[in-house]
Amino acid sequence: MFAKTIAVALAGLLGLVGLALFGVEPPLLQPQQTKSELTQAPRVASFAALAARTPGELKRAEFFDYGYVPLATLGETSLSMTSEAPELPPPPMPFGFPEPKPLTAEEKLALKVCQRQIVVIGHPESAKVLINKEGTWLFTDYVVGVERPFHPKQVSQQLIVSIPSGSAVVGGKTVSTKTVPLLELGQSYVFFLDRIETSDGFLGTNEHVDLRSGTIRSGSATVARDATKYVAALASAGQNCGK
Repeated sequence: MFAKTIAVALAGLLGLVGLALFGVEPPLLQPQQTKSELTQAPRVASFAALAARTPGELKRAEFFDYGYVPLATLGETSLSMTSEAPELPPPPMPFGFPEPKPLTAEEKLALKVCQRQIVVIGHPESAKVLINKEGTWLFTDYVVGVERPFHPKQVSQQLIVSIPSGSAVVGGKTVSTKTVPLLELGQSYVFFLDRIETSDGFLGTNEHVDLRSGTIRSGSATVARDATKYVAALASAGQNCGK
């Protein structure tokens, strides 16, 4: 549990650093549910209806071992856990060695793109809320339609992206767990993805970049900046991976 939480935290931190380099403020986690989250919340009679069933879902339900108390014992609940990690300064160079030349914003973005298994622009087409194996946390599986791949050059037309957050109305009571903001159906994002162990899905974190109205948007923070340069840098980085 601790190791997976740290992994998600570090992934989120890398994404926030990358966004900041291109003028985007890191998003703040809000405990209140947005309109998008409410529309994604299924109404079910019991938590059994949210149980994972397919092999891929079962793997992800095991992976997202968040929380400590079974949700079925809590009634109406709203739980929140941040995925952000404090930014640590780099270790000092050994005596006698010159300080390395700092990387440019483009170089840092290129490094980030090539370190990820898949980087694409895509949009969530559907959402499915599930409960983890321990019954202590909700997560959401999105079927994402790929619009433009950056790395590698060819990927599946649809990807399963899982967010360690979810909301459902269970027996008439709203239950919500949040680690990162949920995605809006039909909205285009840049996804930086790594596969979840032996699952057929990919981990979704704060690295997602919301593209709308010609600006770069992350969470609730919108920066009036032309997104064309950012997307062009992604394309350039993807072409140079492995060279």
